[in-house]
Amino acid sequence: MEGVSDGDADGPDYLALAGQLFPVARLFESLGFMSISRELGYVERVLTEFSPADPERPAVAPTAAPVTAERVPYDSPGDALLDREPDAADEALPHSVRDRLRIPKPVGVMLFVLLLVILGSILIIRWHDVRQRRTALESAPVVIEQTPSPSVPTPSPTPRVVASPTPTRAEELADLIGQARLALQEGDLDRAISLVSSAALLDIGSSSVIDTAQGIVSALIARSDAVAAEGDWEQEQQLLDRARELSVRFGFPAAPIDSAARRHASIIRFETIRPDDISSILAAKGRRARVYLEGGSVEEGRIRGVSGPSLELDQSTKVGGGFRGGEVRYVEPIHLDLITEIRVYED
Repeated sequence: MEGVSDGDADGPDYLALAGQLFPVARLFESLGFMSISRELGYVERVLTEFSPADPERPAVAPTAAPVTAERVPYDSPGDALLDREPDAADEALPHSVRDRLRIPKPVGVMLFVLLLVILGSILIIRWHDVRQRRTALESAPVVIEQTPSPSVPTPSPTPRVVASPTPTRAEELADLIGQARLALQEGDLDRAISLVSSAALLDIGSSSVIDTAQGIVSALIARSDAVAAEGDWEQEQQLLDRARELSVRFGFPAAPIDSAARRHASIIRFETIRPDDISSILAAKGRRARVYLEGGSVEEGRIRGVSGPSLELDQSTKVGGGFRGGEVRYVEPIHLDLITEIRVYED
């Protein structure tokens, strides 16, 4: 008994340790860890038994009535052995056995630190779970916007103004006239005529349609003058015919077209032959021709034929004057490589 009392003089304050374990056990119980809570309750009771009732009195084993332990439902048979009431056999244990069963102070401190570490780990895990749920809640509004609750009225989106797929009559007319004027500027008279004809089907009395048609008629007459000067009488006639048809359709006067036809009739008509078209040159034998050479010089005469690489022209030169004058006739060969154009006129 003296040995026990001497050892307890410097021993740890088991009652204080038991008091610190009480809130820890309640925390584990509130978190749902019932087994750990029961273990801590058992350690708390053991520490309470080891602590003396009065600090002034030496620590002795309790000889009075045994401490009644709180009954807790057991999860396993091992819990029943840990949580049992002290019996007479425990009262009869010798002091040496009790000394061996007593928890040393360093072990008690390490046990307490271990419990604190376990508690910290549990708190960290709980905090991590709470943080994950909070992150999920922060991202929840995006999902709510995509699938709104039917109980909450969702404002309808503002309708975007979209151009009508079918243009109005005025828009289609303006588009056709714009394309016709662009074709007229580019010199594509056939396309300009087709576009202005389509526009006339929509509104023939429109000022834009009439102005565009008049511009096309003027362009046809100007082009006919150009091709008539080059001797292309077939194309000249086609251009004047198209200008006359367009004028009749829109009610324009035919005076400009008639004037152009008279100008073209007064032009001496000729046929243009390339210097490499030998068959056409031979077909024009005996006709009056004007030969244009490189450098701008011009030779006139009647085509005699082709001799090798040269064109033969019958030329004449007047000599003398009055009754004594005359004409000297000769053949002038002209190399075909020096000729740029041959114009053969009608007699």
